[in-house]
Amino acid sequence: MTPTRTRAEIAGLLELLQTSDVAHTVNEVVELGLSRGDTRVTWAGGDQFSGELFRNDSGSIDEYCDWVRANAYSAALFDGSLLQLTFDFSHNRLMGHRLCFIPCPFNLDQKLLQETSLLEVVDLYRDNGYEDLRLVSPMRFDYGRTFDPDTHPRSHFTFQSHNCRIPVSTPVLLGNFIEFVFRFFYPIYWMLHSFIREWPTKDGSTLLSDVEFAGWFLSVPRKSLRHL
Repeated sequence: MTPTRTRAEIAGLLELLQTSDVAHTVNEVVELGLSRGDTRVTWAGGDQFSGELFRNDSGSIDEYCDWVRANAYSAALFDGSLLQLTFDFSHNRLMGHRLCFIPCPFNLDQKLLQETSLLEVVDLYRDNGYEDLRLVSPMRFDYGRTFDPDTHPRSHFTFQSHNCRIPVSTPVLLGNFIEFVFRFFYPIYWMLHSFIREWPTKDGSTLLSDVEFAGWFLSVPRKSLRHL
């Protein structure tokens, strides 16, 4: 992995998602110089990895609307759900990632979404009450080479609460993350679009292989997850 190759891979995926109408909106993928030798591959614009947006309570409607208002995502999917794809490098060495799937909190009318902006549609639903509200949580895979593994697993899966960090055996790369999102949350699109199913994964591994749950007391063999 290098920043340039990672940027090109993400950009290629986002283009296919948009041209196949799986994505409603995509943002440009950029390489940002953070410090001497450090590079972040992420979406263009905004403050991608710091600030109040990244410290809000997980899963609230206001948080989702803040993401949309700030244009802080790599792609908004056909149903309003968001993908955030960020990889950090130091001298071409992967140092961290933040891969987040943020389900839309409402069951949106997709025809209406095709006619106006995502934020306008969401604001309309929010103003009209919570009849179409979905009780869903963002799901995020984080990796940080410098995390203390005794208190903060270097690679982990978070949902429901910022304090929920389920250890994952390795960093989760783009193909594995896309498989997780579409295979388990959009199975029709997973079957319909071969480019999603066939997007390359790394090292032949499947997502969430050799997961140890909170407390490090349960290990799931990789082969047992291959056929899920």
